[in-house]
Amino acid sequence: MKYICRTLSIAYAHDLNTNKYAVLLGCTSDGAGGLCYDSKLEFDNPLEAWSIYIMRADALLRRRLGDKLEAEGKDRFTGDRRTA
Repeated sequence: MKYICRTLSIAYAHDLNTNKYAVLLGCTSDGAGGLCYDSKLEFDNPLEAWSIYIMRADALLRRRLGDKLEAEGKDRFTGDRRTA
């Protein structure tokens, strides 16, 4: 498995054995330079896999950024400071 890129707990990879592209969910480092993952979505088409990867990563990052903004007392969508 060749890991192409990773965002937080999601990775985009190419399985050299099956020549399929994968979106790996629930990724963590295995401590030896590889990844462990909870589930794997496989695709023959690399663009289809990339689209799913980008969509999942975008949703995860937006959620985390929104949570951070709310923790700072700001609106999660605009970043404007909330007024009491």
